Amino acid sequence: MRRLIKLAAGLAALVSFPAVAQVAVADWVLAKWNGEPYYYPATVISIKDASAVIRFDDGAKDTQPLAALKPYDWKAGSKLECQRTDDSWHAAAITAIDADGVTLDIVSDDGKAERTMTKRCRSL
Repeated sequence: MRRLIKLAAGLAALVSFPAVAQVAVADWVLAKWNGEPYYYPATVISIKDASAVIRFDDGAKDTQPLAALKPYDWKAGSKLECQRTDDSWHAAAITAIDADGVTLDIVSDDGKAERTMTKRCRSL
């Protein structure tokens, strides 16, 4: 019976926090901000128990459950929303990513090609 209880507890931990083993300090992740439906790029600063302190690419910091974080998966072809200089958001797709990883070439749905930074983009 004790083995069964230990096994059940171990499985519950795996089911409850699947991201724990997948996220490490310095990893680039995607995280939601203030309950918005969008994910923004961030870096994991520290991990304690089942939570991570993260710094979004725009500099804001937050603490979030590890299970709420997604792996950073933006690449050429990824669909995003990016902010223009007038602060309006528009649908776009990444066409290229510079070696620095944060400078993006995008083309918006209206056909306009632009260079931007990850801190000015979000995804669903």
